Amino acid sequence: MTIDSLLADAVACHRAGRAAAAAAGYAAVLARDPGHGDALHLSGVVLAQRGRFAEAVTAMAQAAALYPAADGYRGNLAAAARRLDGGALAVAVSAAADALFDRGHRPAAAALYRWAALLRPGDVAAWFNGALARGGGDGAVSGFRHALALDPGLTAAADELGGIAFAARDYHGAVGWFRRAVERGGNAAAWRRLADAVKGTGDYATACRIYERSLCLDPADAGVWFNRGVTLGDDGRREEAIAAYDRAVALDPARPGPRFNRAHRLLQAGRWPEGWRDWDARLAEAVAVPRRGRPLWRGEAMAGRTLLLYAEQGHGDGIQFSRYAPLAAARSGARVVMECPPALVRLFRRLPGVDAVYPLEQAPDFDAVAPLMSLPGLFGTTPDTVPPPVLPPVPRSAAIPPGRRRVGLVWRSGDDTGDPRRSLPPEALAPLLAVPGVDWVGLQMGPAAGTVPGLPDGTEGIADFADTAQRMAGLDLMVSVDTAAAHLAGSLGLPLWVLLRHDACWRWLEGRDDSPWYPTARLFRQTVPHAWGPVVESVAAALRAWAAS
Repeated sequence: MTIDSLLADAVACHRAGRAAAAAAGYAAVLARDPGHGDALHLSGVVLAQRGRFAEAVTAMAQAAALYPAADGYRGNLAAAARRLDGGALAVAVSAAADALFDRGHRPAAAALYRWAALLRPGDVAAWFNGALARGGGDGAVSGFRHALALDPGLTAAADELGGIAFAARDYHGAVGWFRRAVERGGNAAAWRRLADAVKGTGDYATACRIYERSLCLDPADAGVWFNRGVTLGDDGRREEAIAAYDRAVALDPARPGPRFNRAHRLLQAGRWPEGWRDWDARLAEAVAVPRRGRPLWRGEAMAGRTLLLYAEQGHGDGIQFSRYAPLAAARSGARVVMECPPALVRLFRRLPGVDAVYPLEQAPDFDAVAPLMSLPGLFGTTPDTVPPPVLPPVPRSAAIPPGRRRVGLVWRSGDDTGDPRRSLPPEALAPLLAVPGVDWVGLQMGPAAGTVPGLPDGTEGIADFADTAQRMAGLDLMVSVDTAAAHLAGSLGLPLWVLLRHDACWRWLEGRDDSPWYPTARLFRQTVPHAWGPVVESVAAALRAWAAS
């Protein structure tokens, strides 16, 4: 029978005064659809008629909360509720809220928990569960706070408040709540959450110690070993980070994250043969390669067939590893085509060894595919065997008139909001702009273009990286944070100064002021996290000497 038929039979029994048969019919409907409003409401009516008012309220409250526009539901609910005292009514309403919560009807459950809390203001469970049902936002925060005020030992409420603060990136606030959650000892997961929050504040050393506390309670938690490895790396303790990743990999070999992060640290240390072995772990988690039923290229000959080179991840990554295109063409003997973000298409059409370049997802059929960032490992690249960039130089631009030393500047990295770890605040640029003998050209794209007082904007008319390359041809030097502009300038052979955060990407290695990837590059590194001032002062001093030479 259909639900409608079951309901119709139950209603007929109800009208005929056969209460038990009606109740059984409504139960049959609810077994198929626990949220059926009429069945919930009418089952409550039957229960009320049989004098079982608490159960009636539990059923009818669910119907009224799920369908608040149904006046009839609310009227009968109010009549049944009047037959109960405040305490019994609160229990019945809480039971209805629990049922809705368990079935995933969180907003409706939250409304009923709120009613139960108003009936019994000291009901800790009603406040706590109501906050859980809200899922986040101010209502959830006030509910958890109220529950915690009623029961200061309710560590679950402190833990939830910490989670809300953490999700909002209020890491200091999260630390306070998570510390309160572990005051009475805390399990391994609670200590892990505290460590995650402390890491968010930038106190990496303390976070590492707290991860150790979590691991004392659960030494087999691969996730904590992984997070500890990340934090050790952020704290500059590279070898300890690698050891933590080793442990995470041993505990959970199928998880790609620890292997990929271990690759980062091995490559950063210059241990490239080891690092490349883990490097393709990114393909299982962070990178979707458009294989379209075709295999990955592993270096085999492919004469007479087509090899697709896929420019994965960011624009700068594509530019850096484009140097492998002619090597792939020579080894494979294939017709080589490339798929890349639209902003790189015109630039990459100048690459030797590439027969055609297409925007993402627009390449025609091919026989095998190679992600660009897998090619260094495929060719066994070491710091001493990095192939040179292959982008041909562009003619000198007429867009920037001749004059004094012409220096391009890019100070923000990442998307339009800027990666905060790799981006300078505009006010930090003042020492650079004050260097005499320099004509600055701002090449910052996006919303930040032209926003720094005293820095002429040179981005007008730039539509893609081919235009940017043309504009750079008129410069004597490029000064940039770690972003695509730096890779483009280095690939064009332009003198390049790169400003790096203290835990710079593996490609810049460690303890070096030069780069095997870009012979014209000079690196300026933070020595303290987030401290750009000393870096800018070093660049300004070098600029003064360079401009005066």
